[in-house]
Amino acid sequence: AELEQPLWMASITITSDDDKENAVIREFGTSAYATQGFDNNLDLILPPPPVEEMALDAYFQNDGIFSRFGRDIKSTQSEQIWNLIVKSKTGISLNWNISQIPEDVEIRLYYEDQTINLKRQSYIHASEKGAYNFSINVVPKPASEKEQVTDELASKFELFQCYPNPFNLETVIRYHIAEGNRVTLNIYNISGQLVKTLVNDWKKAGYYEVVWDGNTDSGQEVSSGIYFYKLETNSLKEVRKVLLLK
Repeated sequence: AELEQPLWMASITITSDDDKENAVIREFGTSAYATQGFDNNLDLILPPPPVEEMALDAYFQNDGIFSRFGRDIKSTQSEQIWNLIVKSKTGISLNWNISQIPEDVEIRLYYEDQTINLKRQSYIHASEKGAYNFSINVVPKPASEKEQVTDELASKFELFQCYPNPFNLETVIRYHIAEGNRVTLNIYNISGQLVKTLVNDWKKAGYYEVVWDGNTDSGQEVSSGIYFYKLETNSLKEVRKVLLLK
């Protein structure tokens, strides 16, 4: 199924001061496929913590039966706020990868009395041990900045890295076209043979996402291996690689 909704994914890496080799990575984002609650193909549930206190524990806190998320994907229609809980026996460091977040929004992290713009800062350190409650919020950029960003986006033709990659059941491919055009998005095997046509239609300018479930046009499952997905218009094209593992 193809949707005219943006999808993005970001990650935060948490390390403790006394064990920098064993980092904890937590992911968050939005998708048009997501619901308000737990989504089996998008979210990741963490097990309950052990009785003995962990040296480092980090999770997105949610209401409901499942309260500890390692990956929390919210609906594009819901409020864009994530509550990240971190518990550590030492100080901690946080850094993040937000390369997929759209240019026309800001992403802020609220920590104690600090407000941190994650697009302008890539790292924070909290020196005290204990429990931390970080709130992450995605908000539209101010109108003056947004107008400038919109102009920049309008000139972009871009095929994004699919997620997840590698994948097992399905992967989501996102792309952006700068103007209305005939668009094709095809999957090819390592020999260059056409495997699946995901898009072959006229599209207006904007962001799109489409799912590949690892099947051919005839509905047959493909084998594990490397595949390529190619986005093409009348004058532009871009190719990326994806790995299917079964």
